[in-house]
Amino acid sequence: MAIYLLNFISIPIYDLLFKNKKRTIIFLLSLQMFLILSLRAETLGVDLGNYKFYFEYYAKLPFGEIIKGFRPIGGSAHDYGVESGYVLFNWIIAKLGFDFHSFLVIYALLVISSIAVFMFRYCEDVALGYAAFISVGGFVSLFGILRQSLAVAILLLAIPALVKRRFWQYAVLVFVAGLFHQSILIAIFLYPLAKIKANKFFYFLMIAISLALIVFTPMLYNNLIFPLLLKLGRYYYLGDFTWNNMFAFIMLFALLIAIFFKRRNESDNAMQCGYAMTLPIQALAFYLPVFSRLAGSVFMNFLCILIPGTVYSFETKSQRLQAKTAAYAILAVFYLYTLFTNHDTVPYVPMWATVQ
Repeated sequence: MAIYLLNFISIPIYDLLFKNKKRTIIFLLSLQMFLILSLRAETLGVDLGNYKFYFEYYAKLPFGEIIKGFRPIGGSAHDYGVESGYVLFNWIIAKLGFDFHSFLVIYALLVISSIAVFMFRYCEDVALGYAAFISVGGFVSLFGILRQSLAVAILLLAIPALVKRRFWQYAVLVFVAGLFHQSILIAIFLYPLAKIKANKFFYFLMIAISLALIVFTPMLYNNLIFPLLLKLGRYYYLGDFTWNNMFAFIMLFALLIAIFFKRRNESDNAMQCGYAMTLPIQALAFYLPVFSRLAGSVFMNFLCILIPGTVYSFETKSQRLQAKTAAYAILAVFYLYTLFTNHDTVPYVPMWATVQ
């Protein structure tokens, strides 16, 4: 557990030591997260045993079988319903002579590098951005949700096309991301949504929609969402209503951003629209916990840009310092809460809760 605490504590320390040195902070924090992620035991992570089985199974298949089973939508024609892009990725790594742990190292390098590029492009205060990424469960998800994390890594690289309104470039990258986890295809709806100018009314409208979804999810799921998932080769059964603390956290920051954040450019607007999508998705998670994974691992990444952006929306230096201190305090409390409890504040039980 100590290594996860030290990783978080190092963030404000780097912020003080390397103030205004964006590249240095990104390098140090990316290196730390890469080492923690890549050198972990092969048993540390949700479903990692299954991922190891997939790797060894697909490594034995001839190339012809891989291509024959390739499906652009839905799972591969091979067993286990894993997306074709992920199957091909496993096969290539295995045929290059790497074992499963080496696969995890390559995977860690790819996802951490994508986050670093995303932070460098859009984050005004990278130290605070990384604190948000770790606190809201972004780093935790990388340990066990391999397919979706690779899909998210590609989506983050597609954000410049979204900001610059290059539809086909964005659509192609979202499609490629969907070859690793088809849930990411929902990100295509962010393109038309990002045309809306995010403001207080927009946020409160999304909040109202998410609250309505909590009430009407059973009806919508049975008549619309479930049939759509079946066509994609997926199905999740509707559960009983279960409170999810992550929704309260998302709502809290949505309100704070709506009140204080000042949109300055198209990238700001895209991040706000992306985060606003988290609200209705997370609302579905009251009955379908799997949607919490989608909200947490995909659209919550925008919070890593919006929290620093909100801090720097304040006009005076003293106001920004107070806002930054408050942001660190809120994130630290949330991080410690997830670290020392087994409450479902993140999509899955935190990995450190299983460490003996």
